[in-house]
Amino acid sequence: MLPVTPEQLKRAAHDVHVFWDEAQSNPALLRFLAPFGRPELGRLSRAFERATSVEEITTESHPAFGTWLAALLAREHRDVPPMRVKGLGEPQWDSRLLVPSMEFTAPMMLSTSVADPAANDTTGRSRITSLIVAGSVKAPAVVVTGASLVIAGDLDTEVLIADGCVLIGGTVRAKVVVNPAEHIGRDSTLRAVGWQVGQSVECTVFDSPRFALTCPVKAEVVLRAPNLMPTPEGIDRAGQLLAAGLLAPPTLSRSALLSRVRRGESVLR
Repeated sequence: MLPVTPEQLKRAAHDVHVFWDEAQSNPALLRFLAPFGRPELGRLSRAFERATSVEEITTESHPAFGTWLAALLAREHRDVPPMRVKGLGEPQWDSRLLVPSMEFTAPMMLSTSVADPAANDTTGRSRITSLIVAGSVKAPAVVVTGASLVIAGDLDTEVLIADGCVLIGGTVRAKVVVNPAEHIGRDSTLRAVGWQVGQSVECTVFDSPRFALTCPVKAEVVLRAPNLMPTPEGIDRAGQLLAAGLLAPPTLSRSALLSRVRRGESVLR
């Protein structure tokens, strides 16, 4: 966990309105701080003013408070090098964590869903239901299934599968970016779904059939996007770029993607 003092929380309470004013002339910051609509500044300020510990901020079911806090703390820690770890240790109980910039040597997976063998889903369920990063992340793969991931800075990865609530303040640089969600819940289980990127997305293959991004997206192939169906030309082009077995028209094989990343193999030809 990233330690946060009561003084930092009080300072955040006073910085909310100044931060919002700054966002009006900073589209990337505005997209990160208000991904799904205008926030209630008074509610944010009161939450930081009354909080006596960071847990009171991070335990919010939707990470609005955590998003603002991560953005503010990222500025204070911008010169601190990232922590390099294989992965995050599982807490004893379900938890929402606030951490500094991280560099993972193994794929990072957050999931609130039990593994589904029928769908070749072997990610299992994580006790970390929400991860808030006051900085940037680098990892071989980042997989979010139903959980929440907030990254105030950039994300560098081979594969991003954003099947949950994923908010990234900076730039996403990846080979494959997938947002496969087409519904909010499954089997009467509510899931956090939706994503937004502040700065831009730079990738080789992009696939997001339902949820649109308002940031610039630079991709060699867009398989699907809102109001954009896959075309034979797009599928052929993706097949030329991707390693064999990763394309299951018109979608990407997520289990095959992760298997190749785990083995240290490239997902591109």
